[in-house]
Amino acid sequence: AETKTPSLVLDADIFYAPQFPSLLKKLDSNPNARTIITPHPKEFFTILDSVNLLSSKGANIGFSDVVKNRFEYARLFGENFKNVVLVSKGAVNYIVHGKEIYIVSNGGPALAKAGSGDVLAGLCLSLLAQGKSAAEAAKTAVLAHATASSKIKNNFSLSPLGLIELISQL
Repeated sequence: AETKTPSLVLDADIFYAPQFPSLLKKLDSNPNARTIITPHPKEFFTILDSVNLLSSKGANIGFSDVVKNRFEYARLFGENFKNVVLVSKGAVNYIVHGKEIYIVSNGGPALAKAGSGDVLAGLCLSLLAQGKSAAEAAKTAVLAHATASSKIKNNFSLSPLGLIELISQL
């Protein structure tokens, strides 16, 4: 059966696909869709550029400008894509939904390892599958992800499976 309320999490290489801007606009046009995107800073820059939000702010805006002014650009994204939830991964994770920005700063450097973003995307998707709204799924997933990572004493030893185990203990 065809669903009228698609639920999905987009991550990684999809942000570089030439079709991504039209996909993002189509998903945003459905107020019932439960869509979460989980880019890291370079991917977020690529998204902003591909949907022409950087050119709306002036010429010659580079990656470092977006990183330095990340909350300004997060607000810009939220204003333009009100029905898509942005989970920006980084040293400080933040969630953008329309005009609302939630900052989760209790994560740790252990999350800078390959695979930890995959765990976060999986958490978001599992919460969507349980019927949560995109915003609630994102907030819950980011908080659980960060809380579990803050329990790591040796940052170098975190693996995605270890992170999942810590999340299951929350």
